[in-house]
Amino acid sequence: TARRHRGARARRRRVSLSAFFDLSDDAVALPGRYSPEAISRACSRAPFYVIARCTVVFLRCTDWVVSALARGQEAAEDPELAVSLRKLLVDLGPSFVKLGQMLASRSDICP
Repeated sequence: TARRHRGARARRRRVSLSAFFDLSDDAVALPGRYSPEAISRACSRAPFYVIARCTVVFLRCTDWVVSALARGQEAAEDPELAVSLRKLLVDLGPSFVKLGQMLASRSDICP
């Protein structure tokens, strides 16, 4: 019986660890309505998904910033750089599209 008990505990652990490491888009099922508690619960079920998503966002944005810095003063008027920023924000998702819309309306932040 002790052996059977350990086996059941190990199976439960495997199931929870597989959910822990799930990096698919379905891993974090966010609620339909805004609820900080529900979002927190959903993200705590798959922490590596959250870490992976943050890493992707960081690396993609860092890549764009480095290319903008490499162009120096010409970056402010480079239409190619603006197009690449728009594509980056669209690829990252709806929240980033909203951020881009906000930046587009604020000429004091983003000339």
